[in-house]
Amino acid sequence: MNAITAGPPKTGIFVLPNCDASGGLEDVLIECGRTVYPDLHTAADSYVQSVNLGSRAYTDDDMSEMRTPQGPVKAIVGSMSSVLRPGSTIQVSLLRDRWISPQTMDTPSIATLVTFLKSLCELP
Repeated sequence: MNAITAGPPKTGIFVLPNCDASGGLEDVLIECGRTVYPDLHTAADSYVQSVNLGSRAYTDDDMSEMRTPQGPVKAIVGSMSSVLRPGSTIQVSLLRDRWISPQTMDTPSIATLVTFLKSLCELP
């Protein structure tokens, strides 16, 4: 969903990741991370996919979030940010690293979001 309602105040709704697919912010970040950090993305994806969710080493509670549709996506973003900024939160990596940068502005999800924000804010 992508909707803007005339104000006052002018309001808008943008459903992540791109108004067409189900997902969330992490899907946008994966797209950006794949663009600027392709090797890191590949390594993080391989690592997350290699985890045996059925292992007896884990309780159901240990892996409950990982078994959700967004669990692996969140784990990939978390893994990438942990390599870029060890000991820091994902938010710190987003602020300090190139997740959102001139290189990622043309990725489909970011371009759609920027178009929406420009329309909402009446920018050229």
